[in-house]
Amino acid sequence: MGELQLLDSFLAYRNNFAGSLPPTLGNIVALRQLRLDENQIAGAIPPSYGNLVNINTLTLNDNKLTGNIPTSFCSFAAISQLGLHNNRLEGYIPDCLLDKNITEFTVRYNYYNFEELAYSKTKISNYYKYAPQYLKFVDTLYVTPNTTVDLTYDDGNYLGSPSLYRWKKDGVWLHDASASNDVISINCSSSGSQSCEGLYYLLITNPDYAGAYLSGDIFYLKMAPELDRTICSADELYQALELCI
Repeated sequence: MGELQLLDSFLAYRNNFAGSLPPTLGNIVALRQLRLDENQIAGAIPPSYGNLVNINTLTLNDNKLTGNIPTSFCSFAAISQLGLHNNRLEGYIPDCLLDKNITEFTVRYNYYNFEELAYSKTKISNYYKYAPQYLKFVDTLYVTPNTTVDLTYDDGNYLGSPSLYRWKKDGVWLHDASASNDVISINCSSSGSQSCEGLYYLLITNPDYAGAYLSGDIFYLKMAPELDRTICSADELYQALELCI
């Protein structure tokens, strides 16, 4: 398709396309509309798409795209709609795109934090175009009984007002929102009633971002299995033991 030099529009949204974005589409300099939203496309956005200097509408939202927004997008001269929301993008949003004052530019439901959204807030009046954002799942943690685990997640070292943190375990809120809850200590007991096992969700808000938030399931705690060792046999002559685990 990269050889279709006179192609004006390619609309392939709301299908079930998977795989990655073809870099050769960036060769179609005449292209004004490229809609691939609402598919199952994964991987990075090819920097070659920055060659589409005549593009007016580029919608890649509602896929599984990862990585950064290419800085080559700064070459867009006629862009009016750029849809990138509901993917897995992260890193800084190129200031050059925000300076273009694009009519419809959406990046909500990705992996951006408050620090990375700071410039977006000054350029986009409607916060729903850039937030809410997801928090990445960090890890499954195995803990031993009668220990304390500290869970923490930051907002990207945002330099404005302190962010407010509120944790939830298995759908139940653990406390009210507070700036001091960026680290939460979980006491793990071997008893079922006080078990720390479960899925931990975090909601981060900030007074500087009215209505916006970062949220997601970020930790799963599981008690480490205890190893039961049984002596299967004993050789008294050679003083040897065979352990069964």
